[in-house]
Amino acid sequence: MSGINPNYRVTIMQSSGVGIATTGNSAIIVEAPLPETFAFDAQASYATMLPQGLTGGGIATALAAVGIRLAVPALTAQLWQGSSEIQLQLALEFHTESDPVADVQLPILNLNRLTMPSISSSTGMLQSPGPILDFTTLSTIVSNAKTQLANTYSNTQNGQVTPVPSTMNNTSLVCNAGNSSAVAQPTAQNPTLGTSQYWKSKISNQISIRIGSYLYFDSVVITNVQQTFMSNIDAITGLPHHATVNITFKPLFMLTVEDLAQVFISNSAPGQSSGGIMPTINNLGSSIVSAGVGAAKSAISSGLSAIGSIL
Repeated sequence: MSGINPNYRVTIMQSSGVGIATTGNSAIIVEAPLPETFAFDAQASYATMLPQGLTGGGIATALAAVGIRLAVPALTAQLWQGSSEIQLQLALEFHTESDPVADVQLPILNLNRLTMPSISSSTGMLQSPGPILDFTTLSTIVSNAKTQLANTYSNTQNGQVTPVPSTMNNTSLVCNAGNSSAVAQPTAQNPTLGTSQYWKSKISNQISIRIGSYLYFDSVVITNVQQTFMSNIDAITGLPHHATVNITFKPLFMLTVEDLAQVFISNSAPGQSSGGIMPTINNLGSSIVSAGVGAAKSAISSGLSAIGSIL
């Protein structure tokens, strides 16, 4: 399969240790021709905040009797409730003219290994076929978590930054607060502790899928492997020459806008555009939430005032 053009090849790998699967650290590598089509769906869920307005209570009941409801259009805005997990499918074909063991049987067995549990040789317990947290990294994770929690508490204690006496020996550590004191700069926190990339560096047996030269999922879980064998049998081995495998998988962590630049591989030729992924604004969501809450409060106040004037 290594002779397939990379632009028309699907490569599935599972790492043998901690970290993202690569050619050098993979225990399993399966390659197959790229299917004719591949679907990628992303969904988000929205719901209205108060579609029927403010209900319940004596005032609302009394107003409802005269055909008035404590509702304004602003309360019917669609608010984001979350995004659904992305589930993808690949239809792979394996066929051979000379070696059904290497070209058909072995890659299908390896795909089954990515969904079937194994038995631990030391404990006799079932083990996950996919990504697992490496216990040797637990001490590092706990240490990082304690550091970030301590720094967060120190920086936000009582909602204020604690002033310290001004020495001005190192201007990179203190800055004048304008009242003969200096304000301590926030202690550096680990910005990656809550990100998927941090945890990918602590997880072993990760599975990656590369689709042609345009899509790359660095860490996924395979949830289904459906095999269909054709009755074109090899005369010597008795194995089929052709089989199709439908694979269902989903990213290990929910994809975010920041992940798109990595999922959609950026390639360009001379004279073509490159880098189609637009940058994002980190505080956009919080700004929208704040603006939305303010608008809702204003709308409710206006609605109550209007109802008061009617009464």
